[in-house]
Amino acid sequence: DSLQALAKLHKKDPAGELVVALKRQDAASEDSAAGALSELGELLASQPAAALAAQRSTCEQLALNGKRELSRQIAFGALVTIDQSFDKAEKLAEQNPQRLADLMAAAVRVPDGKLRATIFPRAAALVRESDASVRRAAMGALPNLPGHEAETLEQLTRCVREKIEPEAAIAALDQLPRGDWSAATAGPVADSLVVYLATLSIKQRTNATARTATALATSLLGRLPTSEGAALRRRLDDLAVQIVKLGTVRENMRFDNSVVVVSAGWPVKIEFHNTDNMPHNLAVATPSSLADVGMAADALALKPEARERNFVPDMPQILHATRLLQDGESDSLTFVAPKQPGTYPLVCTYPGHWRRMYAALVVVPDRAAYLKSHSQLASAEKLLGLPEFTREYTIEDLVPSVTSLKSGRSFETGKMWFTTASCSSCHQIKGQGGNIGPDLTEVAKRYKPQEILREIIDPSAVINEKFAAVEILLNDGRTVRGVIAEQNPKQIKLMPLGLTPGVCEPIVVARADIEENGITKSKISPMPKGLLNVMQQEQILDLLAYVLSGGDPKNPVFH
Repeated sequence: DSLQALAKLHKKDPAGELVVALKRQDAASEDSAAGALSELGELLASQPAAALAAQRSTCEQLALNGKRELSRQIAFGALVTIDQSFDKAEKLAEQNPQRLADLMAAAVRVPDGKLRATIFPRAAALVRESDASVRRAAMGALPNLPGHEAETLEQLTRCVREKIEPEAAIAALDQLPRGDWSAATAGPVADSLVVYLATLSIKQRTNATARTATALATSLLGRLPTSEGAALRRRLDDLAVQIVKLGTVRENMRFDNSVVVVSAGWPVKIEFHNTDNMPHNLAVATPSSLADVGMAADALALKPEARERNFVPDMPQILHATRLLQDGESDSLTFVAPKQPGTYPLVCTYPGHWRRMYAALVVVPDRAAYLKSHSQLASAEKLLGLPEFTREYTIEDLVPSVTSLKSGRSFETGKMWFTTASCSSCHQIKGQGGNIGPDLTEVAKRYKPQEILREIIDPSAVINEKFAAVEILLNDGRTVRGVIAEQNPKQIKLMPLGLTPGVCEPIVVARADIEENGITKSKISPMPKGLLNVMQQEQILDLLAYVLSGGDPKNPVFH
């Protein structure tokens, strides 16, 4: 309707209006042009050949000189429709590999199936063309040329087996309808896919092409005789890579999956995505080494090379580690699982995080058998020998006990939990600990016990302006986060969340590099929620007593 109205407004025919719009989008610099071009191309393909004929000259110029690949392909498709033949378009393109590739890719944009089918002999011949872009484009065209399915299948299968642009061949195979494939047809295809997968490294076996090849081969197994299908399944299983997706729980300093089970000696890929407001990494450590790794990470944080090392200590107990990820970033680890069964800690080694941010990688002889016999998995804490989750406390649960906090508390237990719960990573008591958050030595002079409790349970309810995190959007599209350590009219110095000023160098951002209105104060506290969830109520009272006493063992609260 919009096209018809616009053509009427400009006193043009719809085909002419579309060609003008295509030229305009082809010249546009915005990334959104690709989406607009695709829809305009569909509209152009729906125009009758007679209506398009008047635009032949413009389409030819766009096909030969268009800035965008998609523009050229749309124009070539229109030329084929105008001429009702590929011959003239091919003469325009045959001396230039790029144009020939554009023409092959344009085949899918020709709505007449019979007309598309006429290019099959040329496309089949170009599959072995010396230019890689032409080969790939020809392979992509083959599944869209009706009446040649059997020949296309044979051609693409041979390309996979001989590794002639296998990625393009597998993508094209996946487009072919499989409704009437027989065992005689499916067998060679599945076998060629397994042969291809066997040539890949473990890391390559997790890419998009390998996943498509695995899924396609798996879908064909049921069409094969039992013995042949079982043998192919065993070969496919031997090549399988277990893919584990691991994320974060926002504001909680936790992984979103606490127990991961894998088979010993099998390839594994862990895809880690950080959606938290703090930076995190992921390290795989040897059994029973969580505390050693964590304390080494805390020690590393005091050294200037910590950030360059992504806060990962150099020690034999760490088997694999990602880079440090900011909010919204991802990284992955691809490795062969240890042959020795056991529980291997997965841990974030960013300063102070290891005490809360961990998971259990359970390595067993047979993952499927283990999961079948363990309908309910043990907690990560039990598997790693750590205190288990107790409950999700509310302020109402604890206020009655906190207001009567006068004596009988344990100084040693309170001090231990001040460290174990990662409080000391950001707060100081008597000069010990980090100073990214307020000093708590004399906190009892400023706040009542129930107010301190509220800060711990709901840290984002009220955020101290001095310690609020900020997000800064830069002109190049990057975002940096941290607490402002120092600023002047020319620059801002940010301390990364969780790190102490004076220990690691701040991030320096020039104000000239910041987008207009690009500084935003975060509404989320750097302090995570759920710090108390692994404690018994008596332990929480000991922790609060330690904080309220300012770390003084002689305080009456410990009498």
